Amino acid sequence: MDQLLSRREQLAPAQDAARAGDALLVGRYVNEAMRFAPIGPGVLRTTTRDFVVGRDRWYATTVPKGTTVMIATQSAMFDDALFDDPDDFASTVTSTTSCCTDQVSTITSASTSPRL
Repeated sequence: MDQLLSRREQLAPAQDAARAGDALLVGRYVNEAMRFAPIGPGVLRTTTRDFVVGRDRWYATTVPKGTTVMIATQSAMFDDALFDDPDDFASTVTSTTSCCTDQVSTITSASTSPRL
């Protein structure tokens, strides 16, 4: 929440949305604040099979089964392929939650276990 408190131009409309009971807009402000200051920089997972990171790219790399990897969700939050202006705090961003989820889902299975 420090992100909203340090951005007065964003804090006032976020407060207005809260007072108006606009949960969707408040959620966008919260998600955007969390994009700038996430709880953690990523998640650790252990591969349960060989996995190719960056498939069909020049940097494609096979991660062998049993390897512990860190999925850097924080860097995904500033990926200019996902955000028009990743350094801009924008309450209009609607893909903040799915950005992280999509990045992790691409690499991990649907289970809640810390295994790929």
